[in-house]
This record gives sequence, C-alpha cells and structure tokens, in this order.
Amino acid sequence: MFLKEETELESGLTWRTFLAMIAAVFLFIPVNIYSYFITGQIWGAVSIFFITIIFSVLSKLAGKSLSRQEVLILYYAAAWGGSAMPIYYNIIYRSYFVNSPFMESYSIGGKPMAQYIPSWLVPPPGSPAHDIRTLFQLPFLTPLLVWLAWSVIVLVLSLSLSLVAAYTYVERLNYPFPYALVDTSLATFMAERPRAYVKYFLTSFGIGIGFGAVAYLPLSVGGAIIPIPYYDLTYLFEEVLPGSLFGIITILSSYFGGLIVPFNHAFYMFFTSIIIWVILNSLFVTTFPNLAPEWAEEYSKGMGLIAVQNRSYIRLWFAPQVGFMIAVAAFLILFKARKPIARAFKELFVPSSKGTSELVTMKGLPPMRTAILLWLGASSMSVVYFHIMVPDVNLLIPIAYVFVFGLFTSITLTAFQGETGYIPSGFPGWTWHTLVYLSPYEGYSGFIFQPALLDAYAPPYFSQQVRAASIIKVKPRDLLIVWIIGSLLAQLCGLISIDFFWRIAPIPSSAYPFTVYGALSTAYIDAMIVSRQLNVTPQTIGIPALILFVVLAVGDLISTKLGLFFSFVGVAMGLYLPPFSVLPLFVGSVVSKYVAPRLLGGRENWGKIVGYIIAGELSGEGLMLMFNVILALMYKSAWIWPW
Repeated sequence: MFLKEETELESGLTWRTFLAMIAAVFLFIPVNIYSYFITGQIWGAVSIFFITIIFSVLSKLAGKSLSRQEVLILYYAAAWGGSAMPIYYNIIYRSYFVNSPFMESYSIGGKPMAQYIPSWLVPPPGSPAHDIRTLFQLPFLTPLLVWLAWSVIVLVLSLSLSLVAAYTYVERLNYPFPYALVDTSLATFMAERPRAYVKYFLTSFGIGIGFGAVAYLPLSVGGAIIPIPYYDLTYLFEEVLPGSLFGIITILSSYFGGLIVPFNHAFYMFFTSIIIWVILNSLFVTTFPNLAPEWAEEYSKGMGLIAVQNRSYIRLWFAPQVGFMIAVAAFLILFKARKPIARAFKELFVPSSKGTSELVTMKGLPPMRTAILLWLGASSMSVVYFHIMVPDVNLLIPIAYVFVFGLFTSITLTAFQGETGYIPSGFPGWTWHTLVYLSPYEGYSGFIFQPALLDAYAPPYFSQQVRAASIIKVKPRDLLIVWIIGSLLAQLCGLISIDFFWRIAPIPSSAYPFTVYGALSTAYIDAMIVSRQLNVTPQTIGIPALILFVVLAVGDLISTKLGLFFSFVGVAMGLYLPPFSVLPLFVGSVVSKYVAPRLLGGRENWGKIVGYIIAGELSGEGLMLMFNVILALMYKSAWIWPW
C-alpha cells in the first residue's frame, strides 16, 4: 500500500550518512580494486555491512542511535564503496594491449591492427607515456575526457530509466520487490539491535579473520599458502574428459555467499554448468569435432583451466551465449512478464488517469514526463556522441542498441526483479559486439568503444530501494541524492586509486595475479572479435536460442503442471558460469538447505540468522584483505633509511 500523507515520510539523509558514504568510497574502492587485481572479486558486501555496522555502533556510543530511516540510507550510501572497476581501467588495459604481442599477431583486412587504434582511446604503441605508468599526463588526457563524457551519459541514462521503472513498477503497478524486505529488515535490526543475533555475526566474523590471515597476509610479502583465487584440477581429468573444465575456488566468502542461494537455483545452475563446460566441451573435442572444428583443432592436452576456458569460450560458446541471452529475454516476456511489460509500455506513453500528484511514494523526485524526456535526450546524445567518434558504423546499429535494447533491458529486468527478486546474468552481454559483427564494418574502435548505455541493473535495484523506502517511510529524494553524489565520489576515487596501483607495478604483472589472467583473456577475445575470426552467424546464434527457449518453456510448464521444482534462472546462469565458479554456490546452498537448519535451531531460526552469518564472514575476511592492502603497499614502497 502507498503512503497516505507526505508528512509520514522522514529523511534519512544526515551528516552521518554523508560521512559514511565518503568513508565507504575512500576506504573500500581501493580495497576492491586491489582485491580484484589479486582474486578477481569485488567486495561490495564488505563495504555495505562494515560501514553500516561501524557507524551504527559509533552513533550508539556517542549517545544518539541511528533511526531506521538513517540506517536504510546509510546502507545504500555504503554500497558505493563496493563500486566495480572504474571505467578508466579501459585506458590502462589498452596501454597493455597496444604494446602486447597481439598487435603483431592479428590484422584487420590484411593491415596491422595498430593502424586502426585511434589516439583518443590510448596513446600509440611505443609512446613513452606507457612506460611512465600514470594517467595524469598529457598523452592520456584525451582518453580520460572521452571516457568521462561517456560515463556522464551513462549516469543520466541510468537515472532517467530508473525513475521511469520506479514510477511504473512501484508507484503504478505496485510490484512487491521481495528483496526490499531484506533491506528493511537490516535497517530495523541495526536500529534496534536484538541481542540474539550478535553472537552469530561475531562467530562468523572470527572465521573470516582466520581465513583472511592465512590466505591474504602471505600475499603482501610475495608468498602464498593457499592458491588464490582457485586451484586448477583440469589436468586430473584430461585423459577421461579432454576439453573439460575442473577447478576449486579457494576463497571462503564464495562458499558463505552460497548460503543464501535457494537450492533449486543452485542445483540447476550447477547442472547446466556441468553440461556446457564439462560434457559438451569434451564431446565437441572427442565425439563431434566436425560441429566445432576450430575448438577441436586448438585443444591440446596440458592446457590449464584458464586456457581451456578462454579457447572454448571464444571458439565454441561466444555466439551461442548471445543466443542464450535472447532466449532468456523471450522467455521472460512471453511466460513471466508479458502483461506487466505491456502495461508498463502503456503507462510510459499513455499517461495514467491517476495523477502522480495524488501519490507520495515518489514525492520529491522528477515526474515521469521529465524522466522520459531525460531518457530521450541522453539516448540521442549517446547515439550522436558515438557516431562522432566512430562514424564508420552504420547509424542504425547504435540507434537500435540505445533506444530499443536499452529500454527493453530496463523494463524487462525491473519486472523480473519486482516479481521474483532475481535477475538472470548476461545483460547486456555481447549484444553490441554481435550487432557490429553481423554488419560489414571493419575496424577496431567500433567493436571496442560502444555507445553509452544505462547500467542494466540500476533500474531494478533503484526500484527495489524505492519500495524499501516506502516501507521504512524514507523520502525517496534521499535515494536520488545519494546515487548522484555516490557516483561522482566513486568516479573520482576510482580514478585516483587505479592510477596509484598502476604507478606501483605494471598492469598486468605478477604483483596483481588476477590481471595476468584477466588482461590476457580480454586481449585474446578482443583480437579475435576485431579480426573477425569468430564463427558468428544467424545460425550459431538462432539455433542455441531456439533450443534453450524450448527447454525453458517445457521446464516451466512441467513445473507448473506437475509441481516439480525448476529454476529457469539457474538454467540461464549456469550457461554462463564455469563449474569452478558455481561449485561454491552449490555447496553453500546444500549446507543451507540440509545441514545448517539441523544444527542451528531449525529452518525458521536459520532463515533469521543466515544474513548475519554471511555478513560476519564477509566483514572479517574483508578486514584482513584491507590489512593486506596496507602491508602490501608498505612492503612495495621504496624507503629512505636515515643511515
């Protein structure tokens, strides 16, 4: 139900909220970047829980406890400390790419690839700027400005479509957004602090600290007791199942995170991941090599986990994964969200007879008409900006990508989040690359530099925040202010942090182990796409899409008619994630369903405490990771001794 009077709404935006957001950004964004460079993971949950808990405790010690409204806004503000890799990392990666062997090994239309890379993306190969290793120099000024303008357009697109989605799905269609209750429950818990749950948090916090001490502290001095982030087991099975992927994630938080994943989702995720990356990967080498000759020819025994994953993805699964995404989207529209999406489009272009002035859930935010105009303006700017930078790409491609695919993504994912609380992975995926690949374009920047598109997950999560705000009775204007300020702070801190790490050591390098894999994998995919060596055709996209659509439709029908458990979310996500990534989620889910309730007071009690157990472990492990960052920086610094 909507709130009846605006006077019932209270602001959660205070000086403590702003201080917490600044602390989260400047403490955790550097930690997250370093963590990604080391393990390939972003510790977003650590910043959220750590900052929320610390500021709640400090406020209580100061004699003025936070209200539920303040805790909720504090919770969303702290999330900016978990921001992903800043867009400016693209420049550092391109600096590596233009000076790598890929430049000599691949060509475009018979010409060296280096001739196609514009200076507005990165200084040319051999430039002394690459050796200085800092973004704050003149040759990198143009790339910085290009990506800055791009990120501003993304922000406006995300804000406008998030407002449209919230008006449609929260205010007018009144979707429940189930996970909004998780946010509001945390806010209530931190404001009231029931003693019964504190012991669970502290116990798992200690477990996280213990693991972090063993796993991360040796890394600060160049050693390793536990191989991070995975242990490669591919060599054990290459005689029986050549071409398959096997490995074990060695990061404890991955297993704790699986505790909250419903078993049916985890089961199907693991099942389809095994089908794709183990069984089919092997069959296309041994039994059906004619169906994937490039993969069968390139595979050889002795290839490690990462090499097998990279080669099989680029040679076997690139085009089918685009088809999988199309199938999931079509299934969502036809089976899960057909009527809501139709109503949403009607609401977008045919104003409701009930004026928004009569409702207060969105009070203080720009009206729907303004949001639509902002979206149209930002979308037009995105297309024009891209066309100016890359005029050789057919103009219809960015128009379709920004206006049609962008709006479709926002509407579909928000409908799904509002109904079930889950969003399938893969959006926007490789949609842009596929559109360009199917066109006659030959070049580099048209594949690499995409039109600015919204953050696909912003509309569903903002709508969920608005729903939570309506429950806690927080002014929704606070959410918008936190988003804008948090985004700007995250951009600034991200730029400074990533430049700092680049100054310390080359990227990629052994100083940042995951970047060696990540940069190599990305460079290989980039080179293969740009040089048009992929098997991307309507058939390699359409046939997998049709097969998956039939599987999802039949599975959903059987589930509905016979009551058998089925998860199309799990099926879809397993197609994209290799088994070693899914295994921790599956193990955690099994423990959560069959083991933990028996040991900790039954399923009802387990449902109440699982969130705090996860939060405790994440906070403890994240704290040791932060400590490791400090030690690593001290160890790698050049000290001038007084003697």
